[in-house]
Amino acid sequence: MTHRIAAGLLALALPGIALTTAPTRAAAAPAPAAAITWSPCADGQDECGTVSVPLDKDDLGGAQVRLALRRHRAEVPGQRLGVLFINPGGPGGSGQEIVQRAPLLLSQEVRDRFDLIGMDPRGTNESSPVGCYADPALREADLPALMTAAPLPGAEQPLVDATRRLARACATTPLAAAMSTSEVARDMDRVRDALGERQISYLGWSYGTYLGQTYASMYPNRLRAMVLDGVVDAEAWRGSPRTAHVPVTLRTGGPKATQTALSDILAACEQAGPDACGVATPRKLLAEVVTRLRREPLLVTDADGSFELTLGMLLQDLRMALHEPEGAAAVPAIIEGVHQMVFSPASTGGATPDLRKAPRVVRQAVTRKEQVPFVGQGLQGSAAPGNEFELAAAVMCSDSANPRSPQRWRQLAARQSGGLFGPYWLYQSLSCATQDWTAVDEDAWRGPFASTTHAPILVVGSTHDPATGLDAARAVAARSASARLLVSTNWGHTAYGLSTCASTAMDRALLDRSLPAPGTVCKGDFVPFS
Repeated sequence: MTHRIAAGLLALALPGIALTTAPTRAAAAPAPAAAITWSPCADGQDECGTVSVPLDKDDLGGAQVRLALRRHRAEVPGQRLGVLFINPGGPGGSGQEIVQRAPLLLSQEVRDRFDLIGMDPRGTNESSPVGCYADPALREADLPALMTAAPLPGAEQPLVDATRRLARACATTPLAAAMSTSEVARDMDRVRDALGERQISYLGWSYGTYLGQTYASMYPNRLRAMVLDGVVDAEAWRGSPRTAHVPVTLRTGGPKATQTALSDILAACEQAGPDACGVATPRKLLAEVVTRLRREPLLVTDADGSFELTLGMLLQDLRMALHEPEGAAAVPAIIEGVHQMVFSPASTGGATPDLRKAPRVVRQAVTRKEQVPFVGQGLQGSAAPGNEFELAAAVMCSDSANPRSPQRWRQLAARQSGGLFGPYWLYQSLSCATQDWTAVDEDAWRGPFASTTHAPILVVGSTHDPATGLDAARAVAARSASARLLVSTNWGHTAYGLSTCASTAMDRALLDRSLPAPGTVCKGDFVPFS
């Protein structure tokens, strides 16, 4: 039986640089990593280790990057199948943390038969962190603007200015120019070599699926089996000269995925009826709230004083709720509670509604602080490590093609490109405007992503996933002859732990290298409003 880890606050992010001609063969073997130094982890479980790798693959004797690792040994050594690398998403999710939580997430058979390897990617968590601001006070001053989920038209300038300062600070930071996903794939392969393994198995969620596609494309012969759950389309993430006029956070289909998940849960609520759902007309209430908050924010009072509830904050709250099945089921109640605040007698009379008097589900969703706005979301359970904007931009902007000027983001937002959630997703990649982001990683992998690996690849897409839509899973599965698509009807982001059927299929793909029959559809375990 698997268990679901609560989704964290990290997600996917993207960038903008000119693309070079795509290589047509697998990447050459990296220089062997130095020996890994292992010792017992601080919590007394597993083994934690560090290893140094080159900052630049073309300068092996130059600056080094420290990688932090965690290894959970196969619990039945006599049945060991090898090593299983795990990435929880992000970018910025901690591989160490996901291995630490493996008893809560992965099945007993997977833990019995694999050495589980979690690596904090370069620039993140306990690996050498990227930090672009020379003065922490400058970063602190920019945080309020950087945390703006979706500014109203005409109010974008503070965010534009802050992201421009971030991009220019990263331009003089060597690590920021060496954090593309291909660098992480090279690091994984160095760790594989240091472990003495000929091949690896891989399990990646969310952004971790892009890392998996990159590794399979660069090192197709070093892959034993792969599972990708909650899939990012690598071709859309990377982009091309033909698609670079669309920012990566719009191009990868996030707005459609979020809108689909929201529409699905509201339709399910109305079909179940008010007795089961608790709300009669959630779609009508949402339309009225959106119209009101598009005009101006709502001033709300809570225990700490007053703050402005913006449309961007509400959309972010709804998107976060949709990441978990129970949260999705609470969305109609959140909408109804916000509607009551927006159209309360106090509000219409000029007073500020008191959030403390709102239902608990609304108080939990509507916070004074906007969450860190990232493109996707993995399974990590910890908060961002403190350099979340730098690391997300460094990965995203190194990997993908984007427009040159921030004006393009403003134009698309004004046109409401991507629908209701378009601006929320759109502005997450604003730092990647190529006139500002100049920390170019010349070693970033540009494809192709049609893997030539003979290893089985299970590609899992969920029908109600609010971050990575089913279209992306279909596209990725169609790109490789060794891949198979599995559709899951679960609510929430990714399927592992949310559908027993899908979880079992993923386990079998890793353990036996067997794939489900073509056209298989798994049901989710949670049925809202039942």
